[in-house]
Amino acid sequence: MTHAIPTKYAGVQFRSRLEARWAAFFDLIGWKWEYEPFDLDGYIPDFLLTDFLRPTIVEVKPARDMQALVDTAAAKVSGSGWESRALLVGGTPALAPHGTLGVVAYGGEWAWEEVEIGCVTDTSGLGFIPCQDDYGLVATPRLSHCMRCGSAPIPKRPSGRPEKWKEAGNLVQYKGPAAVTD
Repeated sequence: MTHAIPTKYAGVQFRSRLEARWAAFFDLIGWKWEYEPFDLDGYIPDFLLTDFLRPTIVEVKPARDMQALVDTAAAKVSGSGWESRALLVGGTPALAPHGTLGVVAYGGEWAWEEVEIGCVTDTSGLGFIPCQDDYGLVATPRLSHCMRCGSAPIPKRPSGRPEKWKEAGNLVQYKGPAAVTD
């Protein structure tokens, strides 16, 4: 069993390098976050995404596939008393060949469904503001709306996601026990 490496990024001491890498990735795609924002019933979420339509907590686990992610994290989140949206993410932002980011559920229902990064462009003329640089979050295959900006369903996957994940890894690269990064 491997042990997490505490890592400092953006002035925050993370419990693991994987959490720090997700924070760096969120920064690179323009998602605003808070780390360990509050205590729930027996659970502290890793992140709160603060620029989404509904409060969205994020749980990070080193899972490499969707089922392992749900098996390791879903019970913790659904038993916490949280009543809004929750996103589970793993050891990489692409847990499936078609680019799945993780799984998301809504409090009260807790039926987990796959999601991917991508905004949906508004063509309805109703005045939705598409996500900056198209880095929204959509459920697949439902595609009812972007969870970040609320615009209507015309899927558009942003380019550069794998490069941004690599860049996030560079930002939090382990430099030995004496190194401190900000």
